[in-house]
Amino acid sequence: MSSSILIYSEKRSNRLTYIGNYVFGVRCGLDVTFTNEPSDLDSADCPVLNYSFDASLDGIQFRPAKLLFEKRPTLQEIDVDSSGEIPLLFADSNSKFGHDPLAAAFYLLSRYEEYLPFVQDEHNRFLSTSSILSKYNAIEIPLVDIYIERIRNEIKVKYERISLSPETFRDEVTVDVDQLLMYRSKGLARTLFGLLADLVRNPKKIQERVSVLVGQSKDPLEVYDEIISKCASKKIRPIFFFQVGETSRYDLNNPVHIPNVKQRINEIALDSDMGLHPSYFSSEDDGQVDLEFERLQSVSNSRIIRSRQHYLRYRLPGTLRHLEELGMTHEHSVGFADANGFRAGTSHPFPFFDLERDESGTLMLHPFVFMDMCAVRNSEGSEIALKSLINLRQTVRKYGGVFSSVWHPEVLIGMHGSIRTWDLFNHIIEENEV
Repeated sequence: MSSSILIYSEKRSNRLTYIGNYVFGVRCGLDVTFTNEPSDLDSADCPVLNYSFDASLDGIQFRPAKLLFEKRPTLQEIDVDSSGEIPLLFADSNSKFGHDPLAAAFYLLSRYEEYLPFVQDEHNRFLSTSSILSKYNAIEIPLVDIYIERIRNEIKVKYERISLSPETFRDEVTVDVDQLLMYRSKGLARTLFGLLADLVRNPKKIQERVSVLVGQSKDPLEVYDEIISKCASKKIRPIFFFQVGETSRYDLNNPVHIPNVKQRINEIALDSDMGLHPSYFSSEDDGQVDLEFERLQSVSNSRIIRSRQHYLRYRLPGTLRHLEELGMTHEHSVGFADANGFRAGTSHPFPFFDLERDESGTLMLHPFVFMDMCAVRNSEGSEIALKSLINLRQTVRKYGGVFSSVWHPEVLIGMHGSIRTWDLFNHIIEENEV
């Protein structure tokens, strides 16, 4: 039996093509063909998905919700069956699965709810409390991955000879470099201002600052070699996202024109992948993103194809469209700023779908599951934070996903809160299987 699948529906749509190719192509490893001719099912020598209400047709039947045949984001009345172990979005009691898993997966992956009005925080962000996942206590449940696992199992049962590609768990370590160094390479004006600020606010820090500036001590944020070394010991290639925008209330990065900064960025990039960390206000100014992209590109010895937005601030679909225009192919901002878990219901990368244009983009979105800042803000102590990390990682492992974690040098060394997150970082490294 060939490793392909034929998907039948009465109507064609870009949404169905997108989610069909993702679920059965990307996640199951099958060649996907679509048809709206019932007669094609009779001669098919491969698995068939009957995406219609006609139960007389051959194949696995999903009774379709209307979502995949619409063309614009509109307010949705979503029936949810929350009586079982997990909530079933787009519930249908007459369906074998109890709902339409393709519509449910599309709703979460397309970030449909973020195109609709929602309550923003002070940074204009979509928080976990605004998500349908929060309403059904499913922030820490990878609903899309569970839906797809059930689909995979159904294919295996009905078509025993079919071979599906395996989904293998792996760790992904990413680091947001909001400021490369705390004291060094800040420029003369900022260095003098820092000394004056210490004198007024915290005189005890003056000795530490001066010791670093005269070369007697290592800068507190110089943890990059340690991160790289720990990752290399388990064959993990970390990804560093560098801030190179202008200084602001929310942007404290080192000026990239300083030779030491250029040199250090390229030293770090020798044993890691590099990405852009667009500055706080860039989400409102495409021109600023252009400037920062060119700035980092001029410093780098390789093409910049990755990004993660500072403060996770981005606009849908505008920010992602513009990143595509710049030639970016990987975006890593899909995750909550206020909670660890599954913003899009998955730990697997997935392609961007532009709901306003009703088309699939070229950008791959890489969701992260765990961020150290969330652990510090939401945990009462390191033991609680570690337990959360362990539980999330075990969940990702169960469904063969990517446990993508976000780390900040300032948080690793304990600048923001009582928790020093090196212990959490080390757990991932120690538990990683080579």
